[in-house]
Amino acid sequence: MIFFWFCNVNNFKSQQFNCLLKTLPSCFYEDILSYRFQKDREISLIGKLLLQKAIKFTKNENELLANFKKQTKNKPYIEGWYYFNISHSRNYVVLSFSKDHEIGVDIEYINRDIDHISLGSFFTKDEQIYLQKAMNPVRAFYNLWTKKEAVLKATGEGLTRNLNNFTCIDNFTLFREEVFHFYPIGLDIAYVCNIAAKKCNLLVKSKEILSFL
Repeated sequence: MIFFWFCNVNNFKSQQFNCLLKTLPSCFYEDILSYRFQKDREISLIGKLLLQKAIKFTKNENELLANFKKQTKNKPYIEGWYYFNISHSRNYVVLSFSKDHEIGVDIEYINRDIDHISLGSFFTKDEQIYLQKAMNPVRAFYNLWTKKEAVLKATGEGLTRNLNNFTCIDNFTLFREEVFHFYPIGLDIAYVCNIAAKKCNLLVKSKEILSFL
């Protein structure tokens, strides 16, 4: 099973920032406050609050959040807890977590003005043809992009690898001799979101988080 939790940042009340920040372990303060703009601070805070709420949901405790660490490839993990991944774009912060399966998630706001033709040159030849034939090439571009980033986040690679090393047209892909399956999330018509996991036919349970108090 995969849990998918999301929060619309427009529901976040800025006056609650300091109060909610203090609910987190102090080890997060410096990272959250390092952002120059308040909006970015709030997005970072919401990601940690989603984690905290998910830990309490699964373990009925908050202390595990202090075990937040990063692997050598900079992929975050929490010792003693589930696999998880966080992403954000514009108005949404999303958290995906699973007890048994390594996962990655990516959400992107659809920018209609994006030069998808030029950016598509970073994709495989088959994907470039796919974009040329797509009825909605911009949405198709973001669908490919979020799939690729979800895979790279699941492996901890990030966007340091070439995007034309694997093809994401289908609902699965082969990356480094491992098969990843995709789970599209219909969150908002203005966004594209995909989860990548190594197992197929998993149940995805979605939940909108409206409050952290």
